[in-house]
Amino acid sequence: MQDEFPSGLDLLWGRRASPSGRRTGLTVERIVAAAIELADADGLEAVSMARVAERLGFTPMALYRHVSGKEELLVLMQDAAVGPPPPWDESQGWRPQLEGWCTDLLAVFNRHPWWLHIPISPPPPTPSQMAWLERGLRALEGTALAEGEKAAVMLMLNGLVTWEARLTAEITAEPQRIYAQVARTLVGDDRFPALGRAVAAGILEDQSRESDFAFSLQVALDGVERLIQASK
Repeated sequence: MQDEFPSGLDLLWGRRASPSGRRTGLTVERIVAAAIELADADGLEAVSMARVAERLGFTPMALYRHVSGKEELLVLMQDAAVGPPPPWDESQGWRPQLEGWCTDLLAVFNRHPWWLHIPISPPPPTPSQMAWLERGLRALEGTALAEGEKAAVMLMLNGLVTWEARLTAEITAEPQRIYAQVARTLVGDDRFPALGRAVAAGILEDQSRESDFAFSLQVALDGVERLIQASK
């Protein structure tokens, strides 16, 4: 029985041939690139088959000969925007490799924040997603972790990076300032003593996302290191 691949994934994994654009110059790659440009400029809600067609100078019907609809287009955009991970030095230890994995992936999400608003789809993942997971798992190859533990580590780190990217994209300086001001007012009584001490210590004054992410990443990797040591 032939494997069933969802729309878009069948194209990415070579289970369906990409239509030729020799006569018109229109290709799946051009359509996806135009859609990513729209999303980068105006957000995911700005992407529609009609707007992409207008940007390329074609009719929407011309696009449908290459891409079945917006749902498939989002799958193709997701893969193209992330792309394969950059080259890395596998001679380094697992920790610097995973640090690089996280910072590289965060940079991708920061360039394309709309990516985080695409609904999570069930397996199989796109080729780019598989390539990133492969890179992370290979970084852990020399450790004593079981295969399931390696996968769990990568899932944890992916969640850390995804959450950081969302905070970076959605919490700007002015709302953060207002939040800090309101929080200082609200915790100034006996209901939240621990939080009151933290606010008084200035935890809301530092608005550096970079330092917060660096701290969270090191704590997560410290935990991985302890898990590896316990597995020996």
